[in-house]
Amino acid sequence: IVTKAGYIQGPNIKMLEELNSKSQALDDLVDLGEDLKHSIHPDFLRNQIDHSLKRLKCSSVDTFLLHNPEYYFKTEGANQEEYYRRIKKAFEYLEEEVQNGRIKQYGISSNHFILPINHPEVTDLNRVLEISQSIASKNSFGAIQFPLNLIEIGALEKHGDYGEQSLLELAQFNGLM
Repeated sequence: IVTKAGYIQGPNIKMLEELNSKSQALDDLVDLGEDLKHSIHPDFLRNQIDHSLKRLKCSSVDTFLLHNPEYYFKTEGANQEEYYRRIKKAFEYLEEEVQNGRIKQYGISSNHFILPINHPEVTDLNRVLEISQSIASKNSFGAIQFPLNLIEIGALEKHGDYGEQSLLELAQFNGLM
C-alpha cells in the first residue's frame, strides 16, 4: 500500500486551517493561491498519515511518499539549500513514523528527478540519498517515483549527471523501489 502527501486542496484546505488554528503546520507552507497549497512539514505529514490510515482502514502503509516537494520552487527566493533542508526535516519525521510502525518506508514522488543536475529546480537523487544517510546509516528511504513513459524517457538517459548511470540505474543500484 502506497500513499503520498504534499498537495493541499479541496477538503485538505480545511484540515490545514484546523492545524494552523492550533499553531501547527505554519512553517514551510507553499501558498499557491486560495485553493492550492503545498507542504511537507511534519505537522501536515502527521495529519495526512492519520487520515490515510483511517481511510484505508489499516494500521500501517508500506510506502509513504512526499508528493512533488519541488512545488517549493514556485515561491519567491526559492533555493536548493532550503529545498533540501525541508526534505531533511520531513525525512527525520518519517523515520519516527517508521519506528512507530505506521509506515514501513518512505520516499519522494517528483517530476524533477529527471531534470539535469545543474537545473536550479532539480531533485538530485544523490543529494537525497546523502540526506537519508545523514539521518541514519540504516534509514528507511526506499522509494522514488518519477515520470517514465514512451515520451518522457529522461530517467533512462545517461547525461553524466549520475556518473555513468541513468537515474533508473542509480535507483536500482541503491535498492530503491
